[in-house]
Amino acid sequence: MNNNSNDKKFFNIIKIINDKYYTNWVKHLKEKILYTSRQKDLYEDSLNLIFIQFKLVESISNIEKAIKEGKLKNKNKDSDLSYDYIFLHKQLARIIKVIADGIAWRVLGFDRPFLRIMSEERRYPSSVQLSTHDFKNTQIEAFKLVLRNDSKVLLNDITNYLRFGDLLEIKGKETIIHELKKSGKKVINLNKIYEQIKSNPKAKIGKQIRKLVAAQIARNERVIIINKSPIKILDLDIEFTNNLEDIEDLINVSKKNLYSFREFGNYLRVSCFNILELVKDIKKWKEYIDVDIKEATKFKKDEIVLPISNFDTYYDEKGNFARNSTPYSIYPFKIDDCMSLLDGGYHLLSVINYSEIKRLFNKKGWEIVSRDKNFEQVVKENKKIIPNLFNGEIFQKRIDEIYFRLKRDNFFIDVPLTYIIRIGTDFLKPEVLLNAYETIYEQSKPGVESLFVFYILGEKKVWV
Repeated sequence: MNNNSNDKKFFNIIKIINDKYYTNWVKHLKEKILYTSRQKDLYEDSLNLIFIQFKLVESISNIEKAIKEGKLKNKNKDSDLSYDYIFLHKQLARIIKVIADGIAWRVLGFDRPFLRIMSEERRYPSSVQLSTHDFKNTQIEAFKLVLRNDSKVLLNDITNYLRFGDLLEIKGKETIIHELKKSGKKVINLNKIYEQIKSNPKAKIGKQIRKLVAAQIARNERVIIINKSPIKILDLDIEFTNNLEDIEDLINVSKKNLYSFREFGNYLRVSCFNILELVKDIKKWKEYIDVDIKEATKFKKDEIVLPISNFDTYYDEKGNFARNSTPYSIYPFKIDDCMSLLDGGYHLLSVINYSEIKRLFNKKGWEIVSRDKNFEQVVKENKKIIPNLFNGEIFQKRIDEIYFRLKRDNFFIDVPLTYIIRIGTDFLKPEVLLNAYETIYEQSKPGVESLFVFYILGEKKVWV
């Protein structure tokens, strides 16, 4: 994903933001789907859970049909008009899938490392046609699991994150990835395959199934296997302090004033543009953009500062998306605000001061060891950083790009760029990262280097 593609996407969203057809769809999704998906009692009944997913399948199927019709019209009519029509429906499909993501996050207990692993596979937005006979069989098998086992079942293909297997079954404390073969007539239970591999490591298992088993291991044993090397998943029992209340207040101000901004120490600046209204007054919008640029450049000249917005987290034409981001459907905001962040009604822009984050680690007694000597040059050339997108073979690289390495005594630990980005997307306070690394240091053996990712258990209390 590059800046040009993001700029194009931004302006295309602006073109459709007040389209009556689009706004009617958005209102329907907000009131009938997003609202229902955020109700706690929905998750107490496995039947209700599968039925709302069937409703999402129906909505995406209708949109898929509209996109297909738009592509046919594209051959005979004005291409720009047809492109807007297709783009509009793709955005609706994206919104629905983010709602489905929210459902998956809740059912899986907000298990970020496992969800991150499940999102690794490549997949185009149209790679699975939900109106096909094969997918109908997938739905039938899901329904059978619900009735037979009283399990909570997730339809993987309606989400962005669940890209391994066809179904996820959550039965008590057990999570099972199911892969359907032969048009749904054969169901492979990855837990059973894993048991076979443990009893016979030389068993002939296909490459795809081994990938699925690796994802299953990540959920069961809190270990990620990359190049036969284990990466531990550390569940840290620390508080997830954040600036989310301030961000919601910032959004509320922009509803009335159309634009607002707020600074958080020297590490973050956040601004919100009320796009839905500003597109009606371009002159005022330009004035606010000038103000925003002027205020955002008050960081010291030698500071490394980079912007990221909600628009950057939207997936692209190839189905890539910010795999470390949190879906806006689970943010603890008013439902109208969540939808406006999803549909482009708000442009929520964060400018993160990476230099200040480094200094905060220094003040805590950490020595900074650079892992990417060209990072500053990359910043100067691109002026923007996009959340890490998967663009390689599964599990062949570290999950996250490494920004810098920390050193204390004989202990070394990496700091992924994507962890820092969360300061401007999930609005966690830097102290969360500082506390996490202190906790890991205290629990580690001097001179022993191990690979791991961590999850802040306090997150569960934040997301809706």
